[in-house]
Amino acid sequence: MWLFIINIFLFLGLCFVLLHFLAGEERHLSIIIFFAICLWFMSFIVWMLHFKDHVVA
Repeated sequence: MWLFIINIFLFLGLCFVLLHFLAGEERHLSIIIFFAICLWFMSFIVWMLHFKDHVVA
């Protein structure tokens, strides 16, 4: 359960950094942050599917 909470805070932090870079001068860094959010989301989906198998079994 604590890993789920850490994932939520990580996602919110990445979104905050992305918005900061989109509003500022460093727009090229926002692409890197966007890919980081995509990687986080994919790993989160895999983790949730793995967690679901443990809860059901």
